[in-house]
Amino acid sequence: MASTTSTYTERRPLRRLERLWTRGEGYINWLAAAFEPLRPFNPLYHLGPLVIFLLILLCVTGILLLLLYRPGMDRAYESVAAISGGWLGSVVRSVHRYGSDALIVVAFLHALKMLLSDRFSGSRALAWVSGWLLVVLFWITGSMGYFLVWDAAAQWLTEFAVDAFGGAFALSFFGPQAAGRTYSFFVIILFLHAFLPLIIAIGILVHVLRLQRPRYWAPRWLMIASTAVLVLLSVIWPVMSNMPADLRAMLPSARLDWWYMGFLPLSERLGQPGFWGVSLALLGLVSALPWLLRARHHGPSAVDESRCTGCATCARECPYNAIEMVSRNGGGKGQVAQVRGNLCVGCGICVAACPEDAIDLARLEMGALRRQVCEAVAAARAHGHSPLLVYACDRHATLGSLPALASGRSAAAPRVQAGAWPGDGRAAVSCALPCLGSLQPSAVAEALDAGAGEVLLVACPAGDCGFREGSRWLEERVAKRPPLQNARVRLLAAAPGTRVRPDDSVPFGLPRPAASAQSWIVALVVLTLLFGAAILANRPTPARAAGDAQIRLAINHHGELLANARELPPDVVAKLPPGVDPALVLGGERVPVRLQVTLDGETLVAAEYRAGGLRREGSVYGLETVAVAPGARRLVVTLSDDGGEPRVAFDAVAELVAGKTLVLVFDPVKEVFEIWE
Repeated sequence: MASTTSTYTERRPLRRLERLWTRGEGYINWLAAAFEPLRPFNPLYHLGPLVIFLLILLCVTGILLLLLYRPGMDRAYESVAAISGGWLGSVVRSVHRYGSDALIVVAFLHALKMLLSDRFSGSRALAWVSGWLLVVLFWITGSMGYFLVWDAAAQWLTEFAVDAFGGAFALSFFGPQAAGRTYSFFVIILFLHAFLPLIIAIGILVHVLRLQRPRYWAPRWLMIASTAVLVLLSVIWPVMSNMPADLRAMLPSARLDWWYMGFLPLSERLGQPGFWGVSLALLGLVSALPWLLRARHHGPSAVDESRCTGCATCARECPYNAIEMVSRNGGGKGQVAQVRGNLCVGCGICVAACPEDAIDLARLEMGALRRQVCEAVAAARAHGHSPLLVYACDRHATLGSLPALASGRSAAAPRVQAGAWPGDGRAAVSCALPCLGSLQPSAVAEALDAGAGEVLLVACPAGDCGFREGSRWLEERVAKRPPLQNARVRLLAAAPGTRVRPDDSVPFGLPRPAASAQSWIVALVVLTLLFGAAILANRPTPARAAGDAQIRLAINHHGELLANARELPPDVVAKLPPGVDPALVLGGERVPVRLQVTLDGETLVAAEYRAGGLRREGSVYGLETVAVAPGARRLVVTLSDDGGEPRVAFDAVAELVAGKTLVLVFDPVKEVFEIWE
């Protein structure tokens, strides 16, 4: 029997971290008094579907807010304040805001769970990479929403964007006509904030592209509980806006949502090149993990075409669409199963699904493993014992659910243990499978016939199977196949890492009990802690040093053209209408604009701005911001736009007030700087 150890059992650092995670899940299950063995009230088992539900909730609340919102620098803040003025509007806005925080937190937890449980590489690489791109889209979409409030946080975000993009975009926010010039910006942001969820929906379809029967909907209890918790938090701690944005005032501090805007303080420390470099490097690193930490498993499955009847059961039950039905080689009648090796994850679910034993794992022969289990049971029976036979998956075995039996592992079959069960000393045999969904019902019958007293199946909860559907198929095979419908066959569903106690198991076939109040309470508490932790990321954050004043100069100037008629051939000039400047018609490079700013005789700025365009024929844009000490100071700005001597464009004693920004905007008609009042 080929037995190649998978990377799951070899990645010990990840397994230690996963053991801590599953220990927390097991504690939640214990508190919730799992109302059904395979389906406890545990939100951590439904993080992926919970992300989708939160997106739907955000779309619904976003549409309601959109109906009342008015864009623009002069109306946005007041319209948001009017929405928050009523209790219903305040709740809807708060649910929208807190739901967006919860979305990021749940998405990160979902990614962390996939990483810790080794579900990120191989055929699952597409889901991993697309998942991180979805998180980036979540962040971009959510960050755009903070522009629309137009409070102090939006001002900080705007100043970041102004520094990043510059040009005409930056200058549109300054000057007497700023409200009119930026109205289209608000409309575009509003459109993108509403449109990007459509791109996200497409991204989710790509995210689950390689999955069969993807789970889009969270359980009903989770959707109800999540909505209730968000509404409750919104009533207790309604969202409050910061002070209105004012680009003529310095921003001392703002209450920032660190899930979306924590990059603003970070970018000020690292600088924009450093911030973007670190961000892209981290995104590239996490996206490359499936190739940096390549998976190795017991697959791909191999099909014996001579035994395959073409029933397609394996293709239907494969969770990853790794099996397709194709025509037989040589023109034979019917179809045969064909495994797509690049999609196979080595779970073995198809092995248990096949009624003809026509499929097996390439690196773990399940038939040989069955024989070794029966041999171990028969050996115990020969010594007068009816041993307890325990089947568990690799996750349970690796994370410590199965105790070490007295006699240890069999050297011939490293997946099989035989000995005495710790505590009560009864004879026991244990077998670790890649997934409990790979357990063939006939293997249980064979073990009982060989002399096993009881068979204990240690399963993962239905929402937490390492291969998505192992617990589901185990449950369905119990209902459909007689070998498992036996009083001596028992089930124990527990979080991996939970120490197995046979007395906690239950026979198959018991009616499902109704959910208890305790289960609901625990689920609500877990969600409250989860969403509350997301809300705590909204923190007051200092933005600028206190006590300073600020000078900001904004210039949009055409500059003088270098080209003139003497530089053009006479035949070209002769074709132009009389009195027309050739440079205005044919274009030409513009003279750079030189700017010098002095304060009380001390030079603050000495800069040169070149025209944009391929031939330097466009406008000249410049934006300078300088922090200075407050007080009455003489401010002089000189300008040169024709290559000659500079001329004075502003000269006055300016009153610089602490916490305020003196904004000087260039008037191209008067060719002077004027104070933006």
